Amino acid sequence: MTSPAVPLQKDEQLIMVTDSYLNKEAFLRVSELADRDPTIAALFDELMTIIDISRVTRAEFELAQV
Repeated sequence: MTSPAVPLQKDEQLIMVTDSYLNKEAFLRVSELADRDPTIAALFDELMTIIDISRVTRAEFELAQV
């Protein structure tokens, strides 16, 4: 048996989220609004009280322009 690519503790779950935007401008517009939203900030603060933020991995990718 091989080791998993993302090792988890007994009490952990792996959650993967994918966001899709029409273009970079749409991403930047939504990101700016989300960053200024006090409700989202409060939710993030609450999230940090129940998860170990050091175990969170984030990645961003762009499609090559052809």
